[in-house]
Amino acid sequence: MRLPERRSWATPIAGGLFALFAGLAAWGVRDNSVTADEPVYLVRGYTAWRTGELELGVINPPLAPLICALPYLALRPSLPPPPSGGPATRHQPRRAGSAQAAGNLLSFEMGREFLFHNRYSADTLLTAGRLPVLALGLVLLALVWRGSASLWGETGGLLSL
Repeated sequence: MRLPERRSWATPIAGGLFALFAGLAAWGVRDNSVTADEPVYLVRGYTAWRTGELELGVINPPLAPLICALPYLALRPSLPPPPSGGPATRHQPRRAGSAQAAGNLLSFEMGREFLFHNRYSADTLLTAGRLPVLALGLVLLALVWRGSASLWGETGGLLSL
């Protein structure tokens, strides 16, 4: 006679911790206010998807803005034109100086225009742009748990969470 397999106590606890993370993160996605540079990253990613230009206000590498802008491909919000009255925001030299600083300021103007003067509300655009980060957080949490559990057992995996 074969005994039934013993069920792991760690899996339901890990699931509860995943759910707690997802719930708190979802609450924060909806209730936290916009950060100072968030509109720049959102419009930079969406501009890159729509036009193929990655050079809008070169501040950081483009992967995070591209990931955050993925939901906009389904929503199709309006993309503001580049602001006038200053140097072009595209094809800026990658050096410190007045041209780079002016281009970054124009990126902030374009980001503000995108977020607050669109056919979608700023809350809708912010929530959509933040959801991919929540999903990446859940993937990272799962990878940390599985990796730690494979090295140090289920207790180690839970302690890593």
